[in-house]
Amino acid sequence: MLTDHLPHGDGLVAHGFIRRLADRGHRLFIAAEQVSLERPLPPTVEVFPLQRRFGAGGLGRLEYMREVRKLYRSLERTVNFDLIHQLNPVYTGISLALWPMNKPLVLGPYVAEWPNDPDAIAGTGRVIRALLRGMKKSLARAQQRGAAAILITTEEARLRVAPERRSSAHLLPHGLDSDFFSPSPTGGRSSDGSTVILFLANISERKGILDMLNAFDRLGSSFPDARLWIAGGGEHEQSSRAIASRLSCAGRIRFLGRQNREQALELYRMADIYCLPSHGEPFGMTVAEAMSCGLPVVVTNSGGVRWIVDADGGIRVPERAPEELARALAELISAPERRKKMGAHNRAKILNQFTWDRVIDRLEEIYSDAMRSHAGAEMTLRPSSVQTPEGAEIYE
Repeated sequence: MLTDHLPHGDGLVAHGFIRRLADRGHRLFIAAEQVSLERPLPPTVEVFPLQRRFGAGGLGRLEYMREVRKLYRSLERTVNFDLIHQLNPVYTGISLALWPMNKPLVLGPYVAEWPNDPDAIAGTGRVIRALLRGMKKSLARAQQRGAAAILITTEEARLRVAPERRSSAHLLPHGLDSDFFSPSPTGGRSSDGSTVILFLANISERKGILDMLNAFDRLGSSFPDARLWIAGGGEHEQSSRAIASRLSCAGRIRFLGRQNREQALELYRMADIYCLPSHGEPFGMTVAEAMSCGLPVVVTNSGGVRWIVDADGGIRVPERAPEELARALAELISAPERRKKMGAHNRAKILNQFTWDRVIDRLEEIYSDAMRSHAGAEMTLRPSSVQTPEGAEIYE
């Protein structure tokens, strides 16, 4: 899904990369399965929606790969491509459809993998799932072996790269619109004197919603002015509402529903603490957005998000540990000046490492290196001036 407005992480990030590269004068040809754009892309971007009739399973993936190959072979008759870049999700192996290719391939950025991801492997039975995982790793390894550059968002994502390529993978976080996701111009938070804790994510168990409710309940009467705002929708929204309604602190919990980009910004600016107790968050885009808005954060010490948050900007706690989560929240509720310093640190960190300008600067460097290394590899296959006695060419 390529989108500039829907709440689809990969599609939003892909749009950010595409838009910023186009703004710098690059010409891009985009293959995407679904496209939903509110605003047109620059004229240097051509988007080709590719449909598949056989769904998201193996046959559908093979069909999609065939369509990508047909598109590329058709375009290369008139377009002199410099490189091919498969954005996340990378593990789908789409670029294998283009082999053998005569252009450098860039893969990623990879994000960390959800532990025990129920959506990652289809199939019933332990043996079938093990075989599918093995095939998936073999395909990923084959794809990575031929790549000129591999991108990873955090050190946690390095584990998704084949061991022989891990040391050469490039760190490249997702970019963020820091002009949009910025602190409130007035510097104000909630006006009623309460401390607002914000949870903004898909409401599911693996995002830590049950731990969030448990931890907030543990704060109990010690912090009667604390409020918990839960924003988002998801598979466990209704059950979470039911659980929250039975808690003694139910009157201080608000479920706000799904939020668009502008509404999310308003919530960040009104909150005092952002909390995402996820069970292994692959990257943590909402955490980065909250940091960009000058919020202190509380997250779990797992997944990719633990590489984004440091001790000067937040508190990391073990996953599935509501008691420690409650303790961390209590620390920040009790220390408004500490929260302010943490928020300032987070804002500075985002400006230094995660803005789109920083990310695209680095990506252009990686592109240039990939093209140079690919050209060097081609040079080694060109005939040397040395001839064998039979006149056969020697390749260096």
